[in-house]
Amino acid sequence: MIYLQPFRLSLFLLLTSILFYLYPYGTSGLGQAREIEEHEVISPISPCGNPNTDLTNLTGFFEYRWQATYVDLYDKPMERWIEHHGLENQEIVKVRIFTSPVLPKVAVVGARRFVNYLNGQILVDVHCVVLTEDGRFVRQYNPDELEKILTVPGTDT
Repeated sequence: MIYLQPFRLSLFLLLTSILFYLYPYGTSGLGQAREIEEHEVISPISPCGNPNTDLTNLTGFFEYRWQATYVDLYDKPMERWIEHHGLENQEIVKVRIFTSPVLPKVAVVGARRFVNYLNGQILVDVHCVVLTEDGRFVRQYNPDELEKILTVPGTDT
């Protein structure tokens, strides 16, 4: 009987060490998140795709970086700007003009509205910037050039 106790103890230690050795391999796929590769970039999730194309984020950047102020176009001037660039099929609902004391040109952004509902109530309501043909966020104009686009020919409005 005296010799049996050390044998039980050594058997217990052997089985526990085997269990601890095999444990990581047995649970590697159960309930664990995917491991991130060393140089993998995780991009934030945004309803607009790229978070930089959210009009609120872009407006904040212009206000902070360029001390810009903005005005939104409505009705006829917005329609004329959209028609001038042939963007009728882009579902643009907001056109924003940025002016800055730091920059000589004005920047104009067109945005579409993205709305998502949950149980009949609005969950997400954002304006997403429609990129230009060459992938830029804004179109730049001299103030006189933009005035010609927005005004009705032969009038001052």
